[in-house]
Amino acid sequence: MSLDVNSKDLVQRKRLKIKLPLEQQGHNNEAQAPSIFIGSIGSGDTVIKTGEDRSSIATSLDFIAFEMESPCVRDEVHGIVVNALKVAGSSKPKTTRSIEELCNALEVELVLIVNNHALHASAAVLALQANKYVFIEKSIALTLQDIDRIIAADKAAGGAKIFIGYMRRYAAALVDAVNEVASIGQIRYASVRDIIGPNSVFVGQSGTYPRTFNDYPEADSEALHTKTHNDMEQALHTELGITVTQETAMMYAQRCRRILPLCHCRVPFLECNFQYPNFAVAYESGVDQVARFDASIEIFGDTKTVKVCIDSPFIKGLPTTMVLMEVSPDGPYRESTTRQGSFHV
Repeated sequence: MSLDVNSKDLVQRKRLKIKLPLEQQGHNNEAQAPSIFIGSIGSGDTVIKTGEDRSSIATSLDFIAFEMESPCVRDEVHGIVVNALKVAGSSKPKTTRSIEELCNALEVELVLIVNNHALHASAAVLALQANKYVFIEKSIALTLQDIDRIIAADKAAGGAKIFIGYMRRYAAALVDAVNEVASIGQIRYASVRDIIGPNSVFVGQSGTYPRTFNDYPEADSEALHTKTHNDMEQALHTELGITVTQETAMMYAQRCRRILPLCHCRVPFLECNFQYPNFAVAYESGVDQVARFDASIEIFGDTKTVKVCIDSPFIKGLPTTMVLMEVSPDGPYRESTTRQGSFHV
């Protein structure tokens, strides 16, 4: 596969120019510090292929550095592994189909788990047993049983080795909104909305050169099907006491496992209400074929309402918006909107 990268468009990485003479002089430890060597289990379908993108992210998030090197890549799908090697350029990671081999590789310090959700727990446990730090793509797992396995393995490894990644967790507008909510006083009500179209529409227009592959080994496909079916039975019947039907199975697949007993639905849409000690929360979710991403959370107090609107995370740089509606100290109504993107212009 050709990524059609023109050499004149490449952004030179200054830190790499500093590292090269050190490596040539045999000072490998100094050259590599403070790099984190990552072992990746699984893959997404987009790639940040320019230093310009990475520089923009590092600047907007105030990173000290944004350099990654993956000495080892593991995936069931041969096409993804081949693609990873091509994207890696001259820095060729080792590839393997063995999770145990990746987790026990001496050069791997952090294991990045981005494979199917049903397989997260088994990979995380192996990584923790190898005393590695672990970054798990959300959702952490599909059952409480698997989550308990991960927690137990983390404690056995000394604790504080697991991080669960969410795409907007540190978005500037969300961080600001948390601070604003802290000044509300008594929360009276909250509303959460998540109605979106197909992710493939956004990914296809994202400019990140998505690739999808389907050359899964038959044995792996069958094993995943069995694990997913067993997880469904465990989550619905054993943990929640819900009969497994076509409708509850579809809701389970829509990431609504923990709230199924509270939901009213016409699949693929649902709504539920949560009653907390001092306020209620309304939640609505749905997936259709309309190319839009309508996601927000709104918190109501007596004199202030804070709303955060989130756009598709699959298109880089789209802003997260915070809307404040409040009664100002001198009495009049005041409304302000702050849109903070992922990139500095």
